[in-house]
Amino acid sequence: MYAMSPARAAQAPATRSYRVARAAGATFSGPLQPLSPDSREFLSHQLAATGRSTRCLDQVSGTGYGRMVEQFVADLAAGTPVDLTVLAHEMPDFVLEQVAGITAAAATAGAPTMFTVTDAGPAAPFAALRLATLFADRQDLAHVVIVAVDQFRLPYHPLAAVSAQPAGADSAPATSLRRQDNVGVAAALLLHRTDDGTAERAASLPAVRTVWRAASPSRSTAEVLTSAYEEAVGAERPPSLAVLGPGCAGWVPPGPTDVRRVAVGRPAAALWAVVAAATAVPGRGAILVLDVDPGTGDVAGALL
Repeated sequence: MYAMSPARAAQAPATRSYRVARAAGATFSGPLQPLSPDSREFLSHQLAATGRSTRCLDQVSGTGYGRMVEQFVADLAAGTPVDLTVLAHEMPDFVLEQVAGITAAAATAGAPTMFTVTDAGPAAPFAALRLATLFADRQDLAHVVIVAVDQFRLPYHPLAAVSAQPAGADSAPATSLRRQDNVGVAAALLLHRTDDGTAERAASLPAVRTVWRAASPSRSTAEVLTSAYEEAVGAERPPSLAVLGPGCAGWVPPGPTDVRRVAVGRPAAALWAVVAAATAVPGRGAILVLDVDPGTGDVAGALL
């Protein structure tokens, strides 16, 4: 899903880099709304096609991602003319009639180009970060917002979970994502181009860097993670903090790095909410983020 603002006159060479200027994370508890008739009809067909009961759709409620992130993104980007907004989520949106990425983009000043990254599991925010920096670089964009948003539970299965469940089963593994009374979680990063004179702490922090490592039958997950770590850090000194997703359980970074782990069963945006909180700390050092796709074993990483 994407929406383009008017074409820019100049196509700049891909030589620019970006750093995090501001970051924020938040959890949401409502307001809740029921499934609309159109959403219920669509989801009923999807569940029926997989042989599953539609009883899980009875008397359910949730909050659409557009409503969750609209004010949140507006506050983060206040006073900054945003050129590009990229939204990512692992869990499907509860409200199917509203394109959350367009809502997020409309909440910022300017007329930003918008992309949404979905159906990529926990790699979605990493892909969004990679897409955002590459596209902004080529289009000579100065200010970029990346938003990760997820709900803790849904009244139906994500498609990846459906295939692993027996036909006719009613229990949904997504319900394990429930956390107290919160509905969902979001994180957002505002990136500034390093040569625009506004990137904060530019001298002490590395430019945003993303890495990908494919799983290999000849290498353990720990070996793939270590390889991703080494590529992300490169010649830089070890990051001051490593934020590790559920797929990194048991792996320890090789450098003298503080480690924060996100528990198994949390959606992708929960990892990035931890990242956003750490990024917002004054005087912070470099932060490494890593996670493993449970379906493919591939490793995604980012250095901020």
